[in-house]
Amino acid sequence: MTNVLALEVSYLDYIRPPAAVHRFPSEYKFEVTKYGSEQGEYVGLSLAESSDRLFVLANNTIVHNSNVYVGFQVQLDLTGIFMHGKLPTLKISYVSLFRSHAWQKSHESLILDLCQVLDNELEPLQIETVQKEAIHPRKSYKMSSSAADITCFASYKWPVSTPSLLTDASDRMDAGTTQKYWIDVQLRWGDYDSHDIERYARAKFLDYTTDSMSLYPSPTGIIVGVDLAYNMYSAYGNWVPGMKPLMQQAMAKIMKASPALYVIRERIRKALQLFSSEPTESYLNSTNYAELFSHQTCWFVDDTNVYRVTVQKTFEGNLTCFPVEDHQLLTEFGFWSLSQV
Repeated sequence: MTNVLALEVSYLDYIRPPAAVHRFPSEYKFEVTKYGSEQGEYVGLSLAESSDRLFVLANNTIVHNSNVYVGFQVQLDLTGIFMHGKLPTLKISYVSLFRSHAWQKSHESLILDLCQVLDNELEPLQIETVQKEAIHPRKSYKMSSSAADITCFASYKWPVSTPSLLTDASDRMDAGTTQKYWIDVQLRWGDYDSHDIERYARAKFLDYTTDSMSLYPSPTGIIVGVDLAYNMYSAYGNWVPGMKPLMQQAMAKIMKASPALYVIRERIRKALQLFSSEPTESYLNSTNYAELFSHQTCWFVDDTNVYRVTVQKTFEGNLTCFPVEDHQLLTEFGFWSLSQV
């Protein structure tokens, strides 16, 4: 048995052995089991303690990496997550996070939010009708082909730009005109080496608009990509006047306020046992400021410098941070260090 965190291997074929093994402290107690065969071998990781599940889930984007070969690629049921190795503990965590069709519900929630945003901007965008398309229930996690989730019909013909990203500043509306405009929402679960959501949205747009399996009502539209692991979003495609600034504002608000995404984030917090402790004292407001002038003892605590660090540059050029432990609090008896309080 060997303690490992991840395997860096050459994945040109399924026969080569691992090129290197990264070790990590033994308290995490990973157990490695090897299965050999003539076709090749893969490595399965199992955990000894429940606390290790928290560690693996917190570092899932590093442990579960598409560039580290530890087995065949398998898509989890009812999600768009692809397991790149035999990691049963992490698989259990993923299934728990997306139980009760949470992946599909998140996709539907984003579509409804975008429909509501477009309904409120019919006149500025010169939209005649916003139509939510009837899609297959498995569309949200079918990665081989796609279809439009929303179709907008124009009051007049829109000038259309050449394909560009959501963050691109300058668009030239010289790619023709259209009366139909579609929006396709794509969800994904990124990892440490592949969580560039802009690159993902662009790749999906180029793939789906050129294959024969995807169904779109017109050649002009956008693909909105959302990374649930990193809580990032982007979009790529053709743009009509006013659509890009609207999508920038709408997606920024939806990512914060979407109830379905909030449920997933709360499940992640609960699985990682992350709970915020509410302050015992109320904040200063117009109803309790009179207490400052009473005979009671009041402390003013400024926590701006509670955690201070000093940054030093190493010989190799890296930056290292060291905490500074000279914090003091202003009390009625003068300045006290944290050890005195």
